[in-house]
Amino acid sequence: MKKLMRYGLALLCCMGLTACQAMEGTKSDAPAEEAEEQDLRMTAWDPSGVGNDDGYYQIRQDEEGVSRLTYIDAASGKEVYLCQKPECRHEDERCTAFVPFALFAGQLLVDQDHLYIVSSGTGASVITDEGVQAQAEGPVIEQMDLDGQNRRTLFQLEEGYQFHLGNVVFDDHALYIPVDKSEQVMLDDRSSMEVSLETTLYRIDLNSGEAEAVKDMKDEDILDVEGRTIIFEEQRYPEDPQQYLDAKDYERYNAVLTQAKKTIERYDIDTGKSERVETDIDTIEAYQDGNAYWIEEGQVMRFSLQSKTAEEVIDLPKDGGQYFISALIADHLLIESVDDEQDTADQMYALSLSEPQLTPLHQFIEETKEPVQILHQTSDELLVIYDKEGQMEMTWAGTMQFETERAYYGYISIDDFLHDQRSYDPVETLA
Repeated sequence: MKKLMRYGLALLCCMGLTACQAMEGTKSDAPAEEAEEQDLRMTAWDPSGVGNDDGYYQIRQDEEGVSRLTYIDAASGKEVYLCQKPECRHEDERCTAFVPFALFAGQLLVDQDHLYIVSSGTGASVITDEGVQAQAEGPVIEQMDLDGQNRRTLFQLEEGYQFHLGNVVFDDHALYIPVDKSEQVMLDDRSSMEVSLETTLYRIDLNSGEAEAVKDMKDEDILDVEGRTIIFEEQRYPEDPQQYLDAKDYERYNAVLTQAKKTIERYDIDTGKSERVETDIDTIEAYQDGNAYWIEEGQVMRFSLQSKTAEEVIDLPKDGGQYFISALIADHLLIESVDDEQDTADQMYALSLSEPQLTPLHQFIEETKEPVQILHQTSDELLVIYDKEGQMEMTWAGTMQFETERAYYGYISIDDFLHDQRSYDPVETLA
């Protein structure tokens, strides 16, 4: 799987959208053995938005706080509201692009013929076949066609539970998504800390909305998928941190958390069988084809799940700041270096994993000197924010911050990007 690990922001006005096909039929009548052969598909978490090979979806919020779904069509290079009504003002639930306020603080997912909004559930409106109903009591998942039509509430959690914002998994019949139960604890200095009590992997039927608990995911996150196997990364602690949490010794609790090492688990979603491989890795920054990657003491390291061994991939230039892996593009790691004093990225490299070989890149936004923002990756293109307009303004804390007035979106071929070409095809965005 190819994962992006970049974050983004946005801007916005009005147009129409060509209708997309709705999912046909209902639940499959295919034999169970045929369903078991369907490969799982992972959607990597990204708060900016979500895309497929045809385009990119995101939620835009205007100055009045109204949120709307928009769609960037890759073929035409235009962004439009996810609405087909002429002269629509996109101001309430009668518009398919309108997003109730509470749903904004969530996650967008797209898979095959459907788009999903995963909400935090704080006062979200429940949308059913009968229209908009009363306030939701818990977090919800809303399902709609790719053109925004036929929106409905697929699943709703009980109060006290939240969807875990992270990578999720689909097959043709179900969504596999982690669910958290957590609580806020008060510290001695009157600040608070959110503590996870449990995390469970849910299987939600994409047709009926029926859900079942599949797996305990305490201290785990989804890394990738292979066939019908989900790859998890698990935190392994030198001692049980729960004992210090129960004793309200939060300082010791946090100290134990920082000493965690990674265990990688391969879990067969059909049989429930798992295989765990313990490592000495503190963090996993990227994962692909059975290999975990991270940077340690100026070296790019690789851990092979097959051989269960770690090895050095390449040494990074000694004159750089703090290096980190920011994205995985095709068979290349995108590596950035942060200036310790300025807290900004000042170097960028593409590391070919087949060579291995480092190529310096100069894909930076001129106005802010930050790296271009990768929003979405298709089989051969990247959708990015490649330029910004704005000005430096003082924040409430007395620090200076760049306030974006306009962001420039564009598509660029992966080959051009990795060869350090700035040949962007601009997207006509909503203003």
